[in-house]
Amino acid sequence: MPNLPLISIIVPTYNRANLIGETLDSILAQTYTNWECIVVDDCSTDNTAEVMSKYCSKDSRFQYHHRPKDRLPGGNAARNYGFEISKGEYINWFDSDDILKNNHLYEHVSCHLNKNTDAVISNAQVFEDIPENILRFWAKISPQKDVILEMIALKIMWQTGAVSWKRSALKDTLFEEDLFSSQEWTFHLKQLINKKTYSINKITTVLIRSHEHRIGKIKSVKKIISTFLSRYKIFKLLSVDNNLNKQKELLLLNVMYMALYDAISIKSYALIKYIYKVLIKEFFKLQYKFSLIKVLFFSAPLYFITGKGYQFFKIK
Repeated sequence: MPNLPLISIIVPTYNRANLIGETLDSILAQTYTNWECIVVDDCSTDNTAEVMSKYCSKDSRFQYHHRPKDRLPGGNAARNYGFEISKGEYINWFDSDDILKNNHLYEHVSCHLNKNTDAVISNAQVFEDIPENILRFWAKISPQKDVILEMIALKIMWQTGAVSWKRSALKDTLFEEDLFSSQEWTFHLKQLINKKTYSINKITTVLIRSHEHRIGKIKSVKKIISTFLSRYKIFKLLSVDNNLNKQKELLLLNVMYMALYDAISIKSYALIKYIYKVLIKEFFKLQYKFSLIKVLFFSAPLYFITGKGYQFFKIK
């Protein structure tokens, strides 16, 4: 491969000292060797620093940094900070509990060079305990028709570690630092709405660890507000470009309405008030105005008082 462009692997981490070694070993095993790996610690309280010291001493391509104190806590700020200090022509964010197959970087960089595309997407599979114990594919990555619509509908999903990016394509459209979850979904949709190009390589190059501590399995106020905000951000972005057709609005509103349902379920009054305020603010922009009236002034009060009426939060 001529010129061997540098690719930056950016790994946010928090209290993964017991797992990150396997992740870093999989990076060391890459057949493509012109990489830098930037690990950004989001204030771990375990012995992550000790583990990282060993890897940095072993190979100078590893770097260990801490999220700046003036940035919001969370993996997204760590991802963005890693990007800011990286030097690669290509960027590959990766989670500190997952594993790269040894051909991952070679396949991605080769595809970038051959296709001259903004992003390369490969398949990911989920494993349990050991990499050989494969459970399933992580998600479908190939769209049938409308990639934005299908991603909004969760018919396809791109796992962050399985997507590499041309640095020049990203600029300032990085991860939303105020999101606790749905950050991958939001990030990839932002790129697609901004007309970034992509190429799909259907081979599996990433293995995703299945365990109970993944953020996607955690239920909390932060998770609910992130779910709502992520859909609202995409709603706003599509509205600005006049690309918000009725089908996309319907899908986004259904998730936002269910976030309201979840907020009432856990009796988070501040969150309920916030969701009401945002939805009412967007009333005149909606094509589904009647659905908003129904949910805010019938479905939500009914459920709040009786604990019944889940089905009335759904619109068709």
